[in-house]
Amino acid sequence: NNVIKIEIMSYLDIDIILSEEERIPCIFLEEGKSMGHLDTLNNLEDLPANSQVDLPLWLVCPLHKKNMIQIELPKHFEMKMRDEMSSGASNINLRDYSHYFFEVGMKLATETKNIDLRDTLMVAFTGDRFDTLMVHALSRWDDDNTELAHKLTSTELKLLNEGIKTSRDIHLWRSQKHSQLKKSSILGSRKFSERLDFDDSSSKSRY
Repeated sequence: NNVIKIEIMSYLDIDIILSEEERIPCIFLEEGKSMGHLDTLNNLEDLPANSQVDLPLWLVCPLHKKNMIQIELPKHFEMKMRDEMSSGASNINLRDYSHYFFEVGMKLATETKNIDLRDTLMVAFTGDRFDTLMVHALSRWDDDNTELAHKLTSTELKLLNEGIKTSRDIHLWRSQKHSQLKKSSILGSRKFSERLDFDDSSSKSRY
């Protein structure tokens, strides 16, 4: 039941739905019956073999599993881009290439069994970009993070926003806790003040 719930939640996640609308260049390895509408440049009922078309990711995966298409990686996932990311992913505005850069990249890496792409994406996500994101989320949460946010992908932006929210909640909790401690401090209680308020008579009687 828990697995089903997770799958339903994933299916209903708007970011997952939008990421799977990303267009991926593909080559049909065989004729696509009644698929001519996928090629907007030709008015054919069937899609000829070797046709090059851009398909949404949600359609790419099932067709690739049936060996009907060959996936052509978008340029921002090819070797040249991977080399640039390996040299310093924090200097690249990945959002300019795709708002769902990591989600789409990892799905393509899994579908095509491209280990190098998978490893490059993992290093890029957990490296300097992640460190910078965490610094802003946990230490500079009260600053204007607009410029940084414009460079982040969907997943990174979620992490930043969640980190900032958590930091603010902790700051608020600490402020409230400090206030409560001051009000409930034993030093501020009436009974304790009375106990410390020794008059001269009590002092004389003791000494």
